[in-house]
Amino acid sequence: MHFKWNYGRAKQFFSIIWQQLLKHPLTPSLYKRVLVILPDKVLPHLDKPLLLTDFLMESYRIGGAVSILALHGVFLLMQSHNLEYPDFYTKLYALLEPGVLFVKYRARFFYLLDLFMTSTHIPEYIAAAFAKRLSRLALIAPANIVILLLHFVGNLMIRHRGLVRLMHRPEDQKDITDDPYIMSETDLNACKATESSLWEIKTLQSHVLPEIANTAKFIDRDLPKLEWDVNQDLETTLEDLLEKELKRKYPTDDIPINFEKPTKFACVKHEKLSAYFEL
Repeated sequence: MHFKWNYGRAKQFFSIIWQQLLKHPLTPSLYKRVLVILPDKVLPHLDKPLLLTDFLMESYRIGGAVSILALHGVFLLMQSHNLEYPDFYTKLYALLEPGVLFVKYRARFFYLLDLFMTSTHIPEYIAAAFAKRLSRLALIAPANIVILLLHFVGNLMIRHRGLVRLMHRPEDQKDITDDPYIMSETDLNACKATESSLWEIKTLQSHVLPEIANTAKFIDRDLPKLEWDVNQDLETTLEDLLEKELKRKYPTDDIPINFEKPTKFACVKHEKLSAYFEL
């Protein structure tokens, strides 16, 4: 007997199944798994994708890793199905807390963040707020994430050329305490990012790692025409940076060393640092 596949009918049943599934309580791990597969495996095959609006919006408001995983689904509903969510960028901005630098889904978050910020139609005050917030995070971020944040800020400035004025500290800001930017302000228009400057990036030019210090010098030069490929920075590890530093050539005569030659490292158990040095 010949079986005729009716995709339209299948979409209706598929939609009913998912609507019923999401009415039941989900374990935390299953909840996150559902959010991961929704954008690519589920939404394209639903008869009425907007029926998942409540689930995705509620997930987006929860915060933490759940909000990060709900991001893509919410954005697809906005982009492809005309979902109105005027506070999307406000909520996205609120996710830029120090904790996002250490979550399991960090690479996925910054990949999506780059996707969301690609549009040149985003108001300049929003782009300025994100550039400033990311610059602040770069001051406290692990070394392997700093370059990603620097390139991200640089790309925002390339897309929004009006942000060039943030590259130089105004004359009336002679001290860090004079910075008008209010990081705790949730209103992107009231955080005063457009009145500030990116002194944080200037500060990173004194970073102990040359790779980071050199990357931060983009703020002293004319912006390039092409953006940096942040996708190459998403999975960079501290080991990657250390390996790169090991291959760097330094003049041996000018490097200060200890007064007495040490005989061993005083390191904690399971540490990895000693693998990159020899006595």
